Amino acid sequence: MKNNFPKYLKTLRDWRKISGYSNRNILNSHAPIATIEYNLQIPCKKLHDKKIVFLSDLHWDYRISPAKALTEQINALKPDWIIIGGDLISYSCFMDSAGKFLASLEAGSAKIAVYGNWDKKRKRWTPNSVWQDFYGNAGFRLLINEEYNSDGIHFYGTDDYKVGISEFKADETELFRILIAHNPDTLDILTDNDLKKINLIISGHTHGGQIRIPFFGALKTSSGYWKKFEYGRFMNKISGTEMIISSGIGFTWKNIRLFCQPEIVLINFVKK
Repeated sequence: MKNNFPKYLKTLRDWRKISGYSNRNILNSHAPIATIEYNLQIPCKKLHDKKIVFLSDLHWDYRISPAKALTEQINALKPDWIIIGGDLISYSCFMDSAGKFLASLEAGSAKIAVYGNWDKKRKRWTPNSVWQDFYGNAGFRLLINEEYNSDGIHFYGTDDYKVGISEFKADETELFRILIAHNPDTLDILTDNDLKKINLIISGHTHGGQIRIPFFGALKTSSGYWKKFEYGRFMNKISGTEMIISSGIGFTWKNIRLFCQPEIVLINFVKK
């Protein structure tokens, strides 16, 4: 990975899977877009019963489930934070409708977004200033290698690993820290010391493979680690950092999902 083979092997060794596609907790399996629930045990009493809704890889266009139904599905969860994990759109002609959808989402504390590789691909037509205004008008804060403190959580959002320049520069903190990184391969830039400063990483990008084969899983993941980080919940054996990778909502390269349901992610903070 980026010419650091020893680091690549260490990453493969240090991360173990806690849960995957076959044993995920689905709240509404028959809905067009499933809600996948993760309960995260933490000691901080202030965060108990707080909720995050994470959406990644919407690739927003005319094929998305009706916006009103998706908005109602998300708002009914009454999240404290809503996070967009990159690849919001594939083509800039869908920015207006995507912006209206984002503005309709309701969060108790904050709405946060990061770049994905598709968002950065279009920078010749959509520079940072336009994206900042776009997300700002929808009530979101766009994080590009920066941190935002919201009601007891440090949210650090990285630039896209594949197309941008991902960096993590943060001091130690007693607060709960979440790293939002579109691509799970962003692990390449993180040292063991960095991971000790991070409680949770949330990513997308892989689409869970988008096309999955029963008893095998993803055929393609767009990750340098191939199937290692295709989907699910993971834990680092050294730092205790957890990572959640979502299959997202939209699709690219083939306009189909096979044995790979689109999803939104609900993260509940519960008593340890």
